[in-house]
Amino acid sequence: MYTLTVKIAASGTIYLDQSKENPVPDPSDYGHMWYTISNGTSHNDYGFAPETHGKSGGPGAIKDDDSKAYQDEYYTGTIVITAQQYNKLKSFGKNPDKAPYNFSKNYKGLSHNCIDFVWKALEISGFNPGASDGQFLPTFNADNVDKIFYESLLGNTADWDESKPDGGNYRVVYGSRKGDNLVISELKTQTKSRPEIIFNSIYTGDGDDTIELNTKAVSSLAQKLLLIDGGEGDDTLKVTPQNDTLDLTNAEIKEIEQVEMGGGNDTVKAPTSASGPEKYYGGDDN
Repeated sequence: MYTLTVKIAASGTIYLDQSKENPVPDPSDYGHMWYTISNGTSHNDYGFAPETHGKSGGPGAIKDDDSKAYQDEYYTGTIVITAQQYNKLKSFGKNPDKAPYNFSKNYKGLSHNCIDFVWKALEISGFNPGASDGQFLPTFNADNVDKIFYESLLGNTADWDESKPDGGNYRVVYGSRKGDNLVISELKTQTKSRPEIIFNSIYTGDGDDTIELNTKAVSSLAQKLLLIDGGEGDDTLKVTPQNDTLDLTNAEIKEIEQVEMGGGNDTVKAPTSASGPEKYYGGDDN
């Protein structure tokens, strides 16, 4: 499964320079924006910043460690992409200044920065056909990116809720319009300050989809998850660890036809909404 993730850190987020053995915590003045791509096995960060951290201009560099350096994320939006999109994003991330991209690596704080870099990546991968260069501050772009991903999957924005990305600390996953196997443990959205994997919303789109949860994702459901929307098709929520409690009482479950638990002694606390899963399968044991 190929995915693209756009990540945004707010101003004040602690930055730890990964090139130093004992980096000093450095609050970010304006925040940051970068993207990560995954082929299901490896994950690659691509961000654009001054060669010397904190400079407002001058020679720029492509950073491959932003997900480690920035200790929290204001917004994380992940969407399933094709192999072709993945290859384009990887090529651009490695050599943005080469043809056919021609993205200058001369960093200018107000006019040619991390925001422009990510929006150029979105343009190259087909998510930014209007060639927008984004909003002034990184956090101002959260709703724009989320709206694009939502519409790309669902075809319209009639039910899109702008307040979610605008509110910060929002982590969302979008599938594709085909059947997906979303292995949540592979998506790597954990941060240094919050090592657990937490998602607020998961949309799978059309097709017969499976959402596979690991132990950390299961434990986060009871605390943070707001919505799982399976869309059209026969969709399954699958729990891989054994001897677990799946707490869905605080989650809104839509269009998920069945829940499959792993082996062992498992407990399911069903959602209170009428649109919850139709069938539950316990696996081996109880």
